[in-house]
Amino acid sequence: MLTILCVATYLKGEAFLQACKGQGCTVLLLTNDKLADAAWPRDSIDEIHTIPRHADDGLIRRTVDAVARRHRIERIAALDDFDVEMAAMLREHLQVMGMGRTTAARFRDKLAMRRNARDLTIPVPEFTGVFNDQIVNEWAARVPPPWVLKPRSSAAATGIKKVAGADELWRALEAAGDERSACLLEHFVPGDVYHVDSIVWGH
Repeated sequence: MLTILCVATYLKGEAFLQACKGQGCTVLLLTNDKLADAAWPRDSIDEIHTIPRHADDGLIRRTVDAVARRHRIERIAALDDFDVEMAAMLREHLQVMGMGRTTAARFRDKLAMRRNARDLTIPVPEFTGVFNDQIVNEWAARVPPPWVLKPRSSAAATGIKKVAGADELWRALEAAGDERSACLLEHFVPGDVYHVDSIVWGH
């Protein structure tokens, strides 16, 4: 059976871990070092490996490289939204089948999501990246406020700011500092909000 590396920097995915073990997989868990003693379903996990909370890609790769010397890792699964990008990076590094970073960005990077949706003719609010001052000014002159300035990679409503006009926008961009390029600017469109937790296929 497969050896699967599960990436979980939050205590998530217990049922998935149990299902993998129930199907005969070798289950490896990569998690935050502060969660080493958390209530994981330990009878469903063969090994637990840890990384610091804010480990960089190099440290993550070296940690997994050490595991890969002893295990033939055949699948990598992210157990939470925040782990999708790390899992994609590790798939590319180990050349394991599945989504790489470019594809994974469509599920995590709000700017990539909107560009892809628009290319597929799915209606989306007016939006722009905030890399270039002239482009931001032209967009703000064309799209009436209010707007929302939001992190490209956070989940739920974390870090979202509603902006009433240009002066407030430029103060917010200035305050973002080096993190400015990690933001998306979007037209605020009032309406109902819907959320899909999962899609089940083939049952």
